[in-house]
Amino acid sequence: MIFEDKDVKIEEIRKEDDIAQKEFFIHPGDSFIEQPIKLKISKFIKPAGFEPLDNRNIAFLNEHKLEFPLKIRKWEKGVFFYPLGLNKKKLLSDFFIDNKFTIPEKEKTWIITSGSQIVWIVGHRIDNRYKISDKTKNILQIEVVC
Repeated sequence: MIFEDKDVKIEEIRKEDDIAQKEFFIHPGDSFIEQPIKLKISKFIKPAGFEPLDNRNIAFLNEHKLEFPLKIRKWEKGVFFYPLGLNKKKLLSDFFIDNKFTIPEKEKTWIITSGSQIVWIVGHRIDNRYKISDKTKNILQIEVVC
C-alpha cells in the first residue's frame, strides 16, 4: 500500500508539471476556462460611474487595448510589467520579492498576457496599461473561480 500511495503522488506531480509547461489561451468568445485554472470571462459596456471592485481575484481590463487570444502561462525571468498604480516598469521578479512571495507561491502563479505584454498577474495585480480609464468603453472581466 505504501508504494501505491507514493506512485499516486508522483503521478499528481507529473500532471502538475505538464500543466505548468503549457500555454493556455483565452479567445474572444470564451466565457469560461477550465485549465490551468478556472476563470470566468465576461464582457460588458462600461456603465456611467463605474468603479472596479477592489478584489484581487477579479481583473477589470480595457478590452480595446487587448490583443486576442490572451495567453495564460507561468512567469519567466527578465519579464517586466507596469503594476497598477505605478507609471514605471518593474521586473516581475522584483514584484515577487517586494510582495514577499515564497518560492512555491511564485511557482504557482499564473500570468495572462496580451501579445508579449503582461496584462494580469492572476490573483495579484493588473498592468497599469490595461486599467479602466475615462475613455474605456468596453470592459473584459476575468474572475478566478474557486
